[in-house]
Amino acid sequence: MRLLKISTIILALTAIAFTATNAQAETIILRSGNGSVGGTDSQVNMLVGPTNGPFTSAFTNADFNTAKNGSDAYIINRNGAWGNGLAGDSASKWIATNSGGAGEGSTALYAISFVLSSLVTSATFDLRFMADDLLGTGVNQGVYINGTAISGNSIGGGYTTESTFTRSNIASLLVVGTNTLYLNVNDTGAGPSGLIFRATIVTTNVAEPSMLALLSIGLFGLGRRFRNN
Repeated sequence: MRLLKISTIILALTAIAFTATNAQAETIILRSGNGSVGGTDSQVNMLVGPTNGPFTSAFTNADFNTAKNGSDAYIINRNGAWGNGLAGDSASKWIATNSGGAGEGSTALYAISFVLSSLVTSATFDLRFMADDLLGTGVNQGVYINGTAISGNSIGGGYTTESTFTRSNIASLLVVGTNTLYLNVNDTGAGPSGLIFRATIVTTNVAEPSMLALLSIGLFGLGRRFRNN
């Protein structure tokens, strides 16, 4: 009878411990313009494409690696035709492939990385942006996570009005460690090219067991061993 009561108490403690260690929510915000206008973006790198028109070949792993490890994007003053900025976000700034500000830019695959320290069970993705001329076209899509396209043939957008793109669950695309968001900006013709964006990723992560949980597991094991003996 005493052993039964001890086992019951241990099981109860274990259940309480794991209930107390619910999965943790984490919000990751990625944006363009990490630095001062006239300088370079310390977090956004790029693979520069054609001066006009889209990349002509489908992206390869080598292209994604080149973008991720490429030169920093330039933080620029906006062209007079472009929108001022993103709603409720004064920190995001316009970026481009050159320092010419409102001058000529090129098509580019931009990359920004972030780190996850634990396993993700669910994750949502929300992108707010303006792009000159648009995100994705031709053989390549506009938005990629770790090299996997998530946006369809093109999500378009423009440079005067903020556009929104969302996905309800991108957890299967994320890994523990370094992850990279890629944005493919297509300059469709002669003229300026640039991008301003803010991406919000909200994850639910598997929490590590608390000390109470670990203690309960140990007690449960000892209880079973004592009962068996």
